[in-house]
Amino acid sequence: MIKSSTRMHRLEPWEEVLGTLEELNEDAEGLLARVGKIVVPLPIDLKQELSGCLGQRIAILRTDRSTRPFLWRILPDDNNKRVEIAPEEARESVRPNSANPGLSQLSPRRIYNKKEVIKSLN
Repeated sequence: MIKSSTRMHRLEPWEEVLGTLEELNEDAEGLLARVGKIVVPLPIDLKQELSGCLGQRIAILRTDRSTRPFLWRILPDDNNKRVEIAPEEARESVRPNSANPGLSQLSPRRIYNKKEVIKSLN
């Protein structure tokens, strides 16, 4: 249950809230979503979409579109950002040197997380 002391904020067009989706509750006016420490009123039709995102970092954007006034997306975990290494032909111009000796060891077709790239550079 969302506490009455929690800060509520009604998003303006092109305003976005970012954080962990902690809670979803229905009230008489629609849906209340607690994102971090902020409670955002949303249309009730987003409940089914957002219920699978509880506990995940998300962004909710209010638009000025009448057909879809709210857009949302799941944010990547900060500690596991994905980095795509360029294809072989693009990497050929990056020769191993003292600044980047490990880049030549990375596969051009694999997606690496940030920790793997840093480890290869050390």
